[in-house]
Amino acid sequence: NLAREGAEVRGLFPATLRSWGERVVLRVEPLGAMRSKVQISTRSRYSIQSIDWGKSNQDIATVAGMLSLMATRSSPAAD
Repeated sequence: NLAREGAEVRGLFPATLRSWGERVVLRVEPLGAMRSKVQISTRSRYSIQSIDWGKSNQDIATVAGMLSLMATRSSPAAD
């Protein structure tokens, strides 16, 4: 049950000129009525890439921005 236990969502960012791709994990933990805590983590898709070059921070910012936009569009105040 998402309302009590939370959820975990996994995904992949594709390879680019700067990386071999990243694995992304979102953990959602309910905090009460209409509030949740979201943790976003990324790591290289393959262990052969040892230098991040700031790509993880960029991926986290992208996901956080998308979540923020979705929350704004679905909030009662947006209607």
